Amino acid sequence: MDHDTSKPSKPTGGSQTEPREDERILWQGKPDWLALANDALFLRWVVIYFVMLALWRGLAGWLNHDVERGIASATLLIGIGAVCCGLIALFAWTQARATTYTVTNRRIVMHIGAVLGMALNIPYRRIVKASLKSGGHAGGTIMFDLSGESGFSYLACWPHVRPWYIRRTQPAFRSIPDAEAVMRLIGAHSITEADERPAELQTAPIPAE
Repeated sequence: MDHDTSKPSKPTGGSQTEPREDERILWQGKPDWLALANDALFLRWVVIYFVMLALWRGLAGWLNHDVERGIASATLLIGIGAVCCGLIALFAWTQARATTYTVTNRRIVMHIGAVLGMALNIPYRRIVKASLKSGGHAGGTIMFDLSGESGFSYLACWPHVRPWYIRRTQPAFRSIPDAEAVMRLIGAHSITEADERPAELQTAPIPAE
C-alpha cells in the first residue's frame, strides 16, 4: 500500500508513527497556526473585510448625521468579525496542534485531522514533483504531485492539500516555518528504490489571492 489512512497505534516521539528498520527520521514539524490561518483560511482578508465594513457603516452614520446609529452598527460588525476571526484562529490552531509532518529517507508521512485522525504514507517513488510556494518570513508550503491516482480525498485531507486541485489531489506540508530547508532535504533524499533518480523539484511563486 502506498498510503495508509488508518490511525496509528504506536506513537513514537512527536511523529506518531513507527519508522521501519531500513529508514530514519530526517525531519518532523507542524504547520505554523497563524500562517495556516492566513494561507488556508484567509484570516487576514476576513479581518480587512470586517474593518472596512465597520468603517463604512460608521462613515455612513456620520454623513447622515446619525453618529450614534453609525457607531452602534460599526461596533456590532466589529463584534461579529471578532467572533468569526476567533473561530478561524481556533480551527487553525487545532489543526496545527493535531498535525505532524515527517520526512524520512524512504518516504514522507502526514498525520492530519483534529477529529478523525488519518495517516498518509507516501514513498518517494510516488512523488513526480515537489513544488514550493514560499511565504517569506511566514515559511511556505510544499506540495506533492503524485504518480497515478492520488487515492486521497480533497475534503478529507483539507487543508493539508494544494488549494483547488480537487480532481487530482496533491497532499501538502502547509505553512511550515522552515519550508525551504525541508524542500532541500526532500530533494537530497528523494531517491526511488527502482532507479535511484531524485524527484523533480520546482519552486513556485505565491499566486495572487
